[in-house]
Formats: sequence, structure tokens, C-alpha cells
Amino acid sequence: MNSESPRRLFAFSPLSGQFKKYFSNIGLAPRAGYPGHSWPDSRGNCGRIAIGWNIDVMPGAGWPCRTCKLKKKCAPRDGAPKRKERQMALIGGTHGGTHGGTHGGTHGGTHGGTHGGTHGGTHAGGGTSPLVSSALMVQQDAITGFWDVEGTDLNAPNCNGVGDDLKYLSDLRRQQILTGELLSNFRVEADGGNGARVELCGEPVATLKIPTYAAGNGLRPQMQLLRGYSDLRADRIPEIYRQMDDIISFFEAAHHMNLNRREATLHVLSAVHSVVISLSMQAKHHTWMPRPSEYAAQVQPIIPTPDHSSYPSGHATEAFALATVLHRLMTGQKLGQAMTEPDLPMVFRIAHRIAVNRTVAGVHFPVDSAAGACLGAALGEAICDMAAAGHGTALTPGALEFEPDAAATSDFAPERDFDLVWIKASLHPTPASDEVENPRIKLFAALWADAVDEWA
Repeated sequence: MNSESPRRLFAFSPLSGQFKKYFSNIGLAPRAGYPGHSWPDSRGNCGRIAIGWNIDVMPGAGWPCRTCKLKKKCAPRDGAPKRKERQMALIGGTHGGTHGGTHGGTHGGTHGGTHGGTHGGTHAGGGTSPLVSSALMVQQDAITGFWDVEGTDLNAPNCNGVGDDLKYLSDLRRQQILTGELLSNFRVEADGGNGARVELCGEPVATLKIPTYAAGNGLRPQMQLLRGYSDLRADRIPEIYRQMDDIISFFEAAHHMNLNRREATLHVLSAVHSVVISLSMQAKHHTWMPRPSEYAAQVQPIIPTPDHSSYPSGHATEAFALATVLHRLMTGQKLGQAMTEPDLPMVFRIAHRIAVNRTVAGVHFPVDSAAGACLGAALGEAICDMAAAGHGTALTPGALEFEPDAAATSDFAPERDFDLVWIKASLHPTPASDEVENPRIKLFAALWADAVDEWA
């Protein structure tokens, strides 16, 4: 394009709200009726441009010119690109950016909005879309016209509540309600200054003590185990990365679960997962231990080291809680029964691998995973017992304790590894001393019944 070729101007009129196209040649006077804008003159000086107008810079026009407010000369400085080169670069960048952005945005927005709306997303129970919002606004104005509310007979929707049915809610809102209901039954407290105690309606179901060998060289045997596990990093890194924010998929791989086939089961697992995360973080606070990399710089984890306590392992807690709940749904077996099977059930093997992967990554000791397995299994069993008993029904929950010390006969000696043999021998809850009365689990119990039916 040269300075004598025709060019196009897109101008936006704030008054009319319409885009208008004007074609002219350099040196022509501005169109009448649009004050505030003047075309470049024959000497290449730009005109003034009114605020609110989006005008492409014209070939051959100096910028800024001697008529603009900046009062600068149009002539380029020595060594600076020529005026035309600067203008062409600006035109190319502006045109390319505008065209690409407009085309990409319009195409992507239209396609995404249409696709999402069609499939239950945009403005059909999902997110928002400017395109659909504009269309709905036009439709309402076109078919409703002036609305006299006084002359309208209002409908009579149901105002009597929805009972225990949460299906009218989005997944997020459903999980928020279920999580809140379940959490109302639990409490986490410090236990003697060196541990944490989790209670179900006032009755302890899990007690954790900080390892007595947690200071300095007392953890050397655990560090030796971690050093050995680090050799598996190249093999395990895909699992490690995925399990940073998704562990349910690894259980689904062994037991077919999807929203069409086992929707209630997935909602149960999601609610349990949320509850366990909250409770485990509170337990971590009362049993704080440094991460492995704080004991030795050679650890060098392959993932970001979390800011919370190393003990107990949150991933182990979550994985064993989910394994306990899923096994109860599938088989009806309590935790102690599952541990007596000749072969450890697959869900617990998956949970074990998820926990060990955190040691491979360098962010947990084996003792962290053992503590997490006890806490998670105890929480999962307590939730299962409440759900099976029903809302407001008294029950006697099982309880697990974990007190690792340096003695060879302790729950977890320094030389002990977290393996399947230890799991089978250790996850056997003992009945609590007192009954738990009136657990508040009405909504979750209804969902639990639906989930049980999915495995019948």
C-alpha cells in the first residue's frame, strides 16, 4: 500500500452505536456530520481525532503532526525509521492484531458458547457467554415488550423445600453441603502437646503421636529408605504429577466409575475426600514435622515441597480414606475384615502406591505415610459406620492409634518401611469405649444408600 492508494477507515460513532465504513483518498476533506475528526492533509499531517473514535493511522500521515496537542514535528529524527516504515509497521501490527483478535475471539466465543449452550454449559445451567447474553436480551425485548407487572398472574412454584434430594444442585454446591454436614460430626484437638486426636461426636476415632525419633539423626534410617525410593523417580514421575491433584482416577482405573454408571459413588468419594483434607490439615498442625529436604539438602524433591507438615502424609490419609469407603461400598466389608483377606484388596494396594509415590518424590518419609494410612482408614471407617447406621442412630465406632518410637516393637520403628505387610497387620480398629449418639448425617446417608445400590 502506498500513500496514494485508497484506504479504509472504521469509525465508531458514540451517538449511533453503529460501525460505519468510509473510503477516501489522501487529502480529501472529512465527511460531514462527524465533528472532531479531520483527514490528513496533502502534506502528510494528521488530523485531530475525537475521543471515542477508533481510527487506523493512514499511510503517508505523520504521527504526531504539528496540529496535534503534543506539538511535535512529523519529520523523523536522524537514525530513526522513516515515517512510512513506522506507519506501515504500525498498520501491519494494528491490522494483524485486530483481525486476529477479532476473528479468533469471535470464532472461539461463538463456537464455545454455542457448543457449551447446546450441551448444557453456557446459559443452560453452566457458565456465562456474552453472545448468549446479548441474544437473550434481544429476545426478551422483542417478545415481551412493555411489561406491566400489575397485570401479570405469577406462577406458583414449589415453596415446600426439596427434602433430602440434592440433585437440583450443581456438583460444587452439592459437595459443599455434604462436606459441611459430615464435618459437623468431627473435631480435631491437640493430644498432650505431642500429637493429635480426631473425635467423632466426642468419641476418639484416631490418635496420632509425633515420632519420638523425629529429631536429627534419629530419622537416619527413614532417610535411608527415602534415598532408596528416589531411584524410582524416572519410573513414577507420571503418577506423581497426576496424583498431585487427582487420586480418584487411579481408583476408577480398577473399578469402573463414571457419572452415567455410578454417579452417587463419585459424589460420596468427592465428599469424603473434601472432609478428609480438612481434618488431615488440622491434624498436621498439631503434629508438625519438617519435610525431608529440611533434614538433608541432598533430597531435592522433584515436585514443589508443600508448606504444611510432613506428618502425617495428606496423600496417604486421603488415599486410605477413599479406599476404605470404596471397599465398603463394593463389598460391605468393614476395615478389619478387609485386612484379613489372603490378598490385600486392590483398592488398598492402589492407596499404598499413591502414598509411596510421595516418598519417591522426596516430600515424605515412610512413617508419614503410615500415620496417614491410620488416620485415613479411621476416618473412612467412621464415615461408613455413620452412613450405614443412618441419621441420628447411635453406633460404636472403631478407633486406631499410631504411636511410633524407637523400640523395635513400636507401631513404627525407625527402620520400618511402609509396606503391604505392615498395612495388613496394623489397620485393625478397636471398638470405642462409648457409643456415639445422634450423628448428623441425613443428607449424606441418603446419598450413601444410592451409592450402595449402584454396586448391588
